[in-house]
Amino acid sequence: MPWNRAVLKTQVRRLGYDDPSDMKGGTQVIVAAVPIALNAGEPYVRVTEEGELPHVCPKETETNVREVLESLLVRSRRLPDACAEPLPVCLHCDEAGTRIVELPYLVSTRMTTDEPGWVPCYDLLPWEDHRREEGMGQASALGKLLIAQNEGMPPSERLLEKRRLDALFAMGNCNWKPPLAKERWAAIRNGAQQKEAVGMASCRFPHETNYRWLCAALGHLRLSIIAQAMPVNLMPERFTIPQLHAAVEGILGEAVDRPTFRRGLTNGRSVEDTGACSDEVFGRPARLMRFRTDVVVANQTQGIPLALSLADTVKQAETIDRLFPDGTPRPGDRN
Repeated sequence: MPWNRAVLKTQVRRLGYDDPSDMKGGTQVIVAAVPIALNAGEPYVRVTEEGELPHVCPKETETNVREVLESLLVRSRRLPDACAEPLPVCLHCDEAGTRIVELPYLVSTRMTTDEPGWVPCYDLLPWEDHRREEGMGQASALGKLLIAQNEGMPPSERLLEKRRLDALFAMGNCNWKPPLAKERWAAIRNGAQQKEAVGMASCRFPHETNYRWLCAALGHLRLSIIAQAMPVNLMPERFTIPQLHAAVEGILGEAVDRPTFRRGLTNGRSVEDTGACSDEVFGRPARLMRFRTDVVVANQTQGIPLALSLADTVKQAETIDRLFPDGTPRPGDRN
């Protein structure tokens, strides 16, 4: 899936920049990956050794999204096969006036080992977890703080802003809206007293841009779940209904009625019985399910499959170089 300068120019015009004609030198492109996986139903995000989300500024000759993402993730850490979905493009200017084009991608993958680098999403975004009193309390406290910062606004504007914040942070009579994760972070960052609000949000990323990417990815994933799109790339090939239910609750950050969830699976015909049972030690073994083939195919067509097995090749090449000292003939070398 390639991108080109014409696409970037269109995005610049769409977002209000007046002079998008010169895209060379005056614009910096950043490709960012947000690798998300599930562990016991909890969403985790993978960060680099520097504590940031994997990102890179591709060279002028690198115009293929898939190749850039594969290179970025393989160079960062080993991941199994994954699928990338584009998130909304973000354009802004830095202090020097350079235009920044951010191309973030949600990378759905699976956790296979206990390798370092995986961080629970809700350790970074505790207010997004409304299954627990702590998360609900922090969301409410953030909303109240942001409302209090608007005291200087005209009454009509202050009322509209209060209604917006009530809807974002589930205050008053408003229900929690999981897909609005990116909008909530924008409200936190754009508060009148940014340092106080952001400090209350317990920032752990070195740069706040990482929060925007993570919140956009989480919101996109949640919206897909609400639209009845199953997390195919996040689940193992075979799973139980309770495991899938826990995964959906973990992604949404809120409790989901169990009977309603089961009825939705039955009516949607998205899973099928494998004929096997789980090997649980306690209790009655649960039936093992899998996603139907048409669901898997439909999910794959909406994203960019990443062939990250290249990591084995990179690792092997590094090992071969270490095995043979300088000057020692290597297998395949001509005499």
